[in-house]
Amino acid sequence: MRLARASQLWVLSLLCLLWLGPQAVAHDKSVSYSDWSVTTENVILARIRVPARLPTMQLRNAGSKSAFEATTEHILQSIKLGDAAAVCSVKNPPRTLAGTADTLVFELIFECREDVSLETLTLQFDAFFDASARHLHFVRAYRPDGAIFETVITDAARETKPFKANQAGAQDATRPSFFMIGVKHILSGPDHILFVLGLIL
Repeated sequence: MRLARASQLWVLSLLCLLWLGPQAVAHDKSVSYSDWSVTTENVILARIRVPARLPTMQLRNAGSKSAFEATTEHILQSIKLGDAAAVCSVKNPPRTLAGTADTLVFELIFECREDVSLETLTLQFDAFFDASARHLHFVRAYRPDGAIFETVITDAARETKPFKANQAGAQDATRPSFFMIGVKHILSGPDHILFVLGLIL
């Protein structure tokens, strides 16, 4: 009994040390969000929500550019929508919408060719992964038939087809992704592993 209690105290002490130490950086994960909808047959509206601190992480070497200018340039270079035939063009420069003190909101309008099939469109999202390989981007797409598709984009899987029919529903699509993200998060630092061991002991 005493040995078991001593083991638990040892694990808890080690967890506290790790929490205060450099390994705690495993908790420093960034996230962003986007909503996608079809305004007309070949025009796609995207609203991208980014934590205000994220541009600082990504754009620390932006030089004389403001955070907004550098983030706008980064988004234009890093987010592509298109099919095998062509990439959809951005109609106007991204504009900012009212956000919060902690959030920046960018609106982009993509214009695809007139004969494009929405189901073939692929979203390539490369933004912010250079700043953090653990960055997560949550996508929500409103399809013309009223269905909603949700998925999560990671550094290892940066593409999705937001308007493809007969895909899994929001819960079915995200459940495996979230499970694997949880597993990777636990394995990302000794403090997480020791915490699980502390629960088991």
